[in-house]
Order: sequence, then C-alpha cells, then structure tokens
Amino acid sequence: MIISGAMMIDDIAIEDVWVKIFSFHVGCPCPSERIRDRFITFAKENLKEGSTEQDVYNLFPIFINYLGEW
Repeated sequence: MIISGAMMIDDIAIEDVWVKIFSFHVGCPCPSERIRDRFITFAKENLKEGSTEQDVYNLFPIFINYLGEW
C-alpha cells in the first residue's frame, strides 16, 4: 500500500518488492518461501516509518550480504 509516495511497512508491500526484484531485475524465479520470509523480517527490522519502495529495493544487496554471513 502506498500513501503519498511513502510505503506502509507491511509484509505484503515488502513481498511485492521481493517479487519485482526477481521477475523484473534478476529474471529468475523467486527463492524459497523461507528466504522470502527472512527478507521480509530483515526489511521490517531495517526500514523506518515512511520508507519508500526504493528503500526496500536498496535493502536487497544488504540482505544478500547478510545471507553470506550465516
């Protein structure tokens, strides 16, 4: 959900960006639901109120590096 250019931070909005990243930019199927759920949790922990869709996109490479630290 987008209100005046700012994104409501909820699971559905974050998952929407997740799907866009893989379908429009990476060009492959999304990883497992477990990894998606980790991204949603990671995003919710790192985004602030009033974040935009671009802020969620910007978290993606940070999330990839986070996965590499497991």
